[in-house]
Amino acid sequence: MRKMLKQLAALAIIIAIFGMTQSYAKDNLLCTGRQTEQFLVSIARPLQDESTYKDMFKICGSTKMDNIRIRMYIWNENTGTYKALKNSQGETYWDIGRSGVFVKEAMLPKKGGNIVRVCAYDKRQEHKLEVGRNLQVNEYSIIFLTKKVKDRGQRGMFSVVKRDQ
Repeated sequence: MRKMLKQLAALAIIIAIFGMTQSYAKDNLLCTGRQTEQFLVSIARPLQDESTYKDMFKICGSTKMDNIRIRMYIWNENTGTYKALKNSQGETYWDIGRSGVFVKEAMLPKKGGNIVRVCAYDKRQEHKLEVGRNLQVNEYSIIFLTKKVKDRGQRGMFSVVKRDQ
């Protein structure tokens, strides 16, 4: 009986390690893959790199395909790697529903530049992803501006308006 329990425990450990290895391999591909065209999902926002005065940014888009999953990552300058970025509902990934449209918000972790990587793929092919074939990778630079910059910008805008009158 003890021998059987040891064998079951060993099997459970092997399965857990295999699962972690597969997850790591997928995340590694999503984080290191080159950028692609938008062929699975059309991202409407951000259209390109953008600036915001809020600590949250919106991502939205659409697809005509079924079974598409979205994952977001944020570049961590300290480690030199991407880490999963949670949306405002605490999800590190989500599936696009039947409508084919999605809108999510995510918190920017720091003021200044934030590099956000958006990965879209067919979740049925999750175990055999290939960048550019069934995996779309897009990167955006989202700059979280400070209140000081916002105030300076508004003062500058008002002074231009005054001079023109």
